[in-house]
Amino acid sequence: MGNPNTNPPSVPPSLRGGIAPFTATRKQSIADSVENADRFQQAFPDIDWKAKVIEPTVNLTFDLKEKVPPHTRAKHEHLIGQMIDYLASEEEGDTSKAEKAFWLARERLVAGRHEDVLRQFDAIYLQEDRPVSVMLTQLREALKLKATMTEPKDTDGGKPGGESLIAEESSA
Repeated sequence: MGNPNTNPPSVPPSLRGGIAPFTATRKQSIADSVENADRFQQAFPDIDWKAKVIEPTVNLTFDLKEKVPPHTRAKHEHLIGQMIDYLASEEEGDTSKAEKAFWLARERLVAGRHEDVLRQFDAIYLQEDRPVSVMLTQLREALKLKATMTEPKDTDGGKPGGESLIAEESSA
């Protein structure tokens, strides 16, 4: 699957938030991301960004690259990207599409029997005291904050990007 020290994982910009582009090592990617997360830490002082967001996300991303076959990983990452795009959209009904993309992305890991990576995914996204709908609402709010802090306003009025795998996954 490639040497993780020479071939860092690719993460779509929409998934990065306060996370820096990945470098060749986990340690350096975490350090770079901590440096870039200052504005998020100030906005959300009750969250330990390094321990609760950055380290788990960087480790999951590297483990996806190292342990999940490229075809499965590509579908999983596309679905997570769609989830993020739907959450960033202001369209009515996109939250339900985001939740559907989330569950389909998780199913890619279940179907491929990637238990270690699935445990990491669940630890990040699923918590007993927080339903998925609440997690998605929180993620949507973080994306709105990110948009005001780090990116110019989108003026093209486009829909969430990329071809949808939701219909394809639903019929599979």
